[in-house]
Amino acid sequence: MNDFAQLLRKLRLEAGLSQNALAKKTKVDPSYINRIERGERQPPSVDVIRDIARVLDLDEFVTNQLLLTAGYAPVTTIGPQTVTHPGLTRLNEFLSDTNIPPEDRDLLERDLDLLDQHIQLLRKRQRNRDGEDAESS
Repeated sequence: MNDFAQLLRKLRLEAGLSQNALAKKTKVDPSYINRIERGERQPPSVDVIRDIARVLDLDEFVTNQLLLTAGYAPVTTIGPQTVTHPGLTRLNEFLSDTNIPPEDRDLLERDLDLLDQHIQLLRKRQRNRDGEDAESS
């Protein structure tokens, strides 16, 4: 069973829904949900995942976890004044493309893991700087 399958099963059970009920509400075949949760099928498309998130009443954070475990870019709430880097747009388009082979997604996943570690390190440095500034005040 893969991470997506485990997370989907956990969230479905927490919502108190059977596989049949989830399938019916998301308009997919019940056997499809069953196969996904057993890890016999690849995660569904972004649209199906968003439908699942809506049916399970997931917040944006949990929806993003579900999308990320499926190999897709997270949902972002970008305001009208936010400028998006062109690379992020290309990344989102790439991860949303269901024709990308799993091995290519895996390569990108490793890069995203490194980027996540880098961001965490930068945030830690900023917190340390903020702490030093507060002490000197």
